[in-house]
Amino acid sequence: MTVKAQATPAQAAEAWRAMVSMVLARRGQPGSGAFRSDVRRGIYAHSQHWALAHVAGYATTPFELPPLLRAAAITAEHLRAPQDNAERARLGHALRELHRRRNGTPPNAVMNSISRRVTILPSLPLEQAAQSLDSLVAFCAAERVPVNFYDLTKTLLRWGKGLSPASVAVRQAVITDFYSSSK
Repeated sequence: MTVKAQATPAQAAEAWRAMVSMVLARRGQPGSGAFRSDVRRGIYAHSQHWALAHVAGYATTPFELPPLLRAAAITAEHLRAPQDNAERARLGHALRELHRRRNGTPPNAVMNSISRRVTILPSLPLEQAAQSLDSLVAFCAAERVPVNFYDLTKTLLRWGKGLSPASVAVRQAVITDFYSSSK
């Protein structure tokens, strides 16, 4: 039996970035329907086995696999949400732009369906957060709002259980970016 060497943080970051790059490159290619269908099934635990062949090789630890499967599924599904390559683009910024396009104003204290979904995110476990983000990215795709899928993946990878300061910070960052005025 061989034991897989523990990946360094730099190797782990390279692996998940490579996965996002692969999904972004393949999702819009002609004939990519079967690939997209398989990867898209990774959004749910009961059907994720279809996506394992495409995603599992990018996980450097067993704990990375569920968030990578969810992020790959979201990335593969939403072709009309282009990758946001702006240097400082973050997930919360895309959601703020979605709110602006749908409501004509940036988010404020007045709650609507988008701001409620974003506000509740930190209280959700990974599975529900991924499904809520999937819905929000679907809205972004409908409005052609660019999304930074690398930041989305990094966010899900670091989502945690919401108990550690690091996990709380990752969860709060989405809301902070949503309500902040700078990009």
